[in-house]
Amino acid sequence: MIRYILLGILYLLNALFFGILEKCISRIHPIFYKMFVFKTPFGTYLGKTVNHWTVLSPDYEPALRKVIDQNFKKYENEEKIFVDIWAHIWRYAIELAKNYGYSVYAFEPSPQTHKILKSNAILSEVEEQVHIFNYALWDRETEMPFDYREDNDASSQIIQESHSNIGIKVPVKIFDTLWLGFNPKKIKLIIMDVEGFEYQVLQGMKNFLRENWNLDIIIEIMDHQKNRKNTIDYMHALWYYSKKIDHNNYHFWK
Repeated sequence: MIRYILLGILYLLNALFFGILEKCISRIHPIFYKMFVFKTPFGTYLGKTVNHWTVLSPDYEPALRKVIDQNFKKYENEEKIFVDIWAHIWRYAIELAKNYGYSVYAFEPSPQTHKILKSNAILSEVEEQVHIFNYALWDRETEMPFDYREDNDASSQIIQESHSNIGIKVPVKIFDTLWLGFNPKKIKLIIMDVEGFEYQVLQGMKNFLRENWNLDIIIEIMDHQKNRKNTIDYMHALWYYSKKIDHNNYHFWK
């Protein structure tokens, strides 16, 4: 635990002094790459980086958790499916399966993080409730470069083809063309955190979004992201209301 506190202090100093410690952090960070098992009331997780430790804190994203609680109460007596798009280490996927009874379909393009997801499902004893897919969702089916960031894997992302000289190739698919073996109207909650490519993912979900009314969608949309306005306008055009629930996340509903 001490090593993560020290690394957190380094990140804070780096932010305060405008990045002058960035090279130092990149060299020191491998010292902290030691797997740990984090037992929580909402699941057991295997992790190794400081951002894994952060997302497992009890007070992580309180506004988002409020929407989750409202969604559960709204559909408490119905069969509920939760779709986690770019699931990271499954903070919400495992919690919603273990403590709330949702069936979970999670999409995570990173091969490295996907392995941790599978381990966490087994550790938390929810492997029967969760379904893991090792590819990204997009507006077309192809392969695209993927930049895996070992020191902060939550910021790993698809790379545009025009400057794709780094990273690995990952498959990308269209949500509307997937056959997952259930009625899409059972989906009651979607959480999406795709590092700036929300607009492309949503375009691949157009038919689903147009036809389904009884669900909540939480999307991370940073203020500086290029497609921020396009994304919000797109959801409004599909008859969704929207509310910014914290600094990074928007809640959409019909």
